[in-house]
Amino acid sequence: MASDLSHKSQDAPVFGSTEPRIFTRKGAGRSRGPALVAWAAEAGIELLPWQMWLLDYALMRRSNRWIRRTVLALAARQNGKTRLTTVRVLGGMVLWGEEVIGAAQNRDVALESWSEAYEAAEELGLEPWDVHRTNGRESFRIGRTARYKVTASNRSAGRGLHGDLVVLDELREATDWKAYAALEKTRRARPDSQFWSISNEGDMSSIVLRTLAAQGETWKDDPTSPLGFYSWSAAPELERHDPRGWVQANPALGYLFPLDTIEQELRTDPPEVFETEVLCRPVMVLRPYLPEGAWAACQERRQPLPEAAGSVCLGVAAGPELRHATICVAWRRPDGRLGVDVAAALDEADGPVLGRLAGRLQELLERWRPPVVAAAAKSPLEASVGRLVPPGTEVMGVGVAETQRASASFYEAVTTRQLIHMGDPTLDAGLAVASADRPGDTPTRRSAASDIDAAQAAILACHALTSRPAPVRSPSWSAF
Repeated sequence: MASDLSHKSQDAPVFGSTEPRIFTRKGAGRSRGPALVAWAAEAGIELLPWQMWLLDYALMRRSNRWIRRTVLALAARQNGKTRLTTVRVLGGMVLWGEEVIGAAQNRDVALESWSEAYEAAEELGLEPWDVHRTNGRESFRIGRTARYKVTASNRSAGRGLHGDLVVLDELREATDWKAYAALEKTRRARPDSQFWSISNEGDMSSIVLRTLAAQGETWKDDPTSPLGFYSWSAAPELERHDPRGWVQANPALGYLFPLDTIEQELRTDPPEVFETEVLCRPVMVLRPYLPEGAWAACQERRQPLPEAAGSVCLGVAAGPELRHATICVAWRRPDGRLGVDVAAALDEADGPVLGRLAGRLQELLERWRPPVVAAAAKSPLEASVGRLVPPGTEVMGVGVAETQRASASFYEAVTTRQLIHMGDPTLDAGLAVASADRPGDTPTRRSAASDIDAAQAAILACHALTSRPAPVRSPSWSAF
């Protein structure tokens, strides 16, 4: 199939799928989509087949109300999502006198959508008036009642406002519910209202998007569902290089860009970028701390832990909410490489984390008598560790600058395979969701839902081991 499509791209254009791979069934009712499509055509706006399909399905009405009170559509980048939103906004203002509230996690994105709608309104002769361009007050009106206003995307978003249509761009950037909740509730007094978001996929920190998408998949066969979910995305079983996935995730393929554009992107994009931006599939993290496959390449299942006292160092870390805490152990292998493993992983589901952590740490201190135990400087863990360590063990409080150096060293050890691990699932998961803007930066979590304390503990343990001064051998006086 892949070769057939690639060959076809040389002879005739390949077009993206008009129908999404996952969608909420249409059911009974009457759609306002055709009226909006007709208005756009009369205004000289040419819509793509997938855009007309979505308007038809998402604008179903029954008993003089929208059936889909919330609309979430997913598609890959540069497929015409902004133009579709502009048509929905301006058409709603002209045809139905809607008050529109626009927002995005990045204010510049919201302003870009607002500006495009305003410029389109002028070009179409809709005579926008009462225009405000002051920062924080951007708005314009069409007709007597319709208004489009931009608001901040935070916990105060839209408070004091009322909306018939709420548009939230780039929903994948919403890592908590504060902005969504504030915006969604602007329409409680407007029972005949819609919330629209058209986005591409994100990572596991995209909490709002992931939750709504999961609900949408669950309810997709219910034609009365108040949530309309429409996903142009590559099927999970398709390989990255399979053009069938490209067709599924890019409905504007063949209209706005040719197939060979994606072929070139496949060769140059990092895997996680291609997955989200081109295939519209979720990944663990958009900017991973470690390159794809690097951690897995360092795994050896049969790696015995050292038994000799004083031969290991420990790293201790906990999440800020104290949901989870981890103790990692690092040692120098006979071949000179670093060994690292999880010595304890504690979850709040089994009881208070800190108390159990102290008990487990005490056991490890007695077993290995490590020369160094590392924890974040000026943290509750540093103080707790300090009360437990016996004489001869140093408590290393690692500050921000030193953590950066430790993270860079850990990154280098992994990418050069100078570090070996045994595939502990807790450590695997912590590193999988750890993010960094640049290679070797200190890993961070993408959201409050992510726990990366295992990754932090491993970095601290390795740093404690490698930063120790090399032992100095005393000369043998018997030789003299």
